[in-house]
Amino acid sequence: MPNYVLATFNKTGPAPRVAHTTVPGYAYLTINDLTAEGNVDFVAVASKYGLGNPDASFRLCGYDKNGDPSPDSFPWQETNFSSGDPKITSNLVKAVGQRLDSYTIQALRNKVLPVQNNVVENAVQGMLARDGRFILGSRAGGANASDQGGTLQPIPGGGVRWKDSYHSDPLTDAFVAEAYEEAGATRMTGIRLYGIFNQVTQHINRQSLFIGEPEQSIDDLIGKIESGITFYQQQLAKGKSKRESRLALRESCHPMDVWENTRVWSFPYNVDTFLQLLSDGHWINPQGGKMKLIGSLPADLYIAGVVEGGPDFKKEADKLSFAQKEIIDKTRPKRH
Repeated sequence: MPNYVLATFNKTGPAPRVAHTTVPGYAYLTINDLTAEGNVDFVAVASKYGLGNPDASFRLCGYDKNGDPSPDSFPWQETNFSSGDPKITSNLVKAVGQRLDSYTIQALRNKVLPVQNNVVENAVQGMLARDGRFILGSRAGGANASDQGGTLQPIPGGGVRWKDSYHSDPLTDAFVAEAYEEAGATRMTGIRLYGIFNQVTQHINRQSLFIGEPEQSIDDLIGKIESGITFYQQQLAKGKSKRESRLALRESCHPMDVWENTRVWSFPYNVDTFLQLLSDGHWINPQGGKMKLIGSLPADLYIAGVVEGGPDFKKEADKLSFAQKEIIDKTRPKRH
């Protein structure tokens, strides 16, 4: 299934602005799924989606198939800023947000629950670009095929957390937080929203692609990430579980989410790189391994290329069979 590009924005002029309002309650849940205080009853929701049922079609993150806590990961219990498709007018993005719990997100991803009114998880993808280079990593594997372990992925990337208030807006705040948690980027300039797309490949969500220039050099950030990965792997070598090793990482001086990648590399930040990856549909790493692109990366590369390269890039990218399979550009003028 392809990714649907909803919008691309110019790289010059006023930066796109995100405005949001909210509606009460939790998407997809009923009053029976909530506590007396109005919060998610994760025990009830887990049972609803089949936790502990050996015939269940998927297992929730943080649990074994029989419903026991997994030694490899923490239960994913968060609340996402979800929405339907935003209303986009020129450089203004208007989103109507509603709480969406992480158990329901997993049910949507695994098609246990049908998407209603296109209300899905909001997430961000980022390109940390400085001095003509940016970072991609090898995604760490998980228990489910949908984790897409070993694929080439952008750094950073992650969900948009629900908060009572935001420093900038839900999307920009998420990009800044993920850049710090995954790469140790403490400060960025030139943060700009480049585009938005609906991902319907492995994950079902809405992705917003941001570009930012970190204060640290790309080499410094890669050093931080690699040092954190080494620390994490040392914990595993000592016999600690993945959960214990991730907890040790959180309590260390390393970026807390570096475990999400096993290796990282820098790439030239230019349209030639974007086109090459979209043409090949994979990348051969320095160790000779063939790496597929994670489901969202083709749309990231396409959007960045369109913004940076304009109509010439779009013309070339639209010819590529891999791009045609992975991306549908909803911003194209309709033919009559």
